[in-house]
Amino acid sequence: MANTGISYHKATAMLGISICALSIITGALGAHAIKQVVGPGAANTWSLGSDYQFLHGIAIILLSIFWKDTKLFRFTKL
Repeated sequence: MANTGISYHKATAMLGISICALSIITGALGAHAIKQVVGPGAANTWSLGSDYQFLHGIAIILLSIFWKDTKLFRFTKL
């Protein structure tokens, strides 16, 4: 693999931040635009999905923070 100048943990952090930003955008879309189109049950499902997406983004960010401190990722040859 060629050296692109960005490490795995930085790329993983950027992925987690992007997922969190996307969940905020989709949550706002669901709260303002989707709620008027669909019923309250579907809007609640949309909101729950957005919340779970945000939590997964936070988990990926935490993974990137502790990337070098864990032995779980030794197979990546960091």
